Amino acid sequence: MPMRAFRASKAYAGAHIKDNLWLWAGISAALAAVSYLLLRSDALGAAGRWGDLMALSGMVCGILVIMISHEGYVPTEAEGDSTLAA
Repeated sequence: MPMRAFRASKAYAGAHIKDNLWLWAGISAALAAVSYLLLRSDALGAAGRWGDLMALSGMVCGILVIMISHEGYVPTEAEGDSTLAA
């Protein structure tokens, strides 16, 4: 029984993120920018932690931008096209 609930919640969360890719990319970009400013000002004496947060947010934003760019992609060539084999 717990696996059914886990799969249902995982599917719901995945659909929520997929439907709002621009929102999540914007949030992660804003988080990266804010953590960069905190890193530069060395707020609370924790520059290393702000740098880690900036890197993580930047990576998440990059992944989301890649997902956005691949949305609706349709290849122009057919998969079994024999002209490419020569």
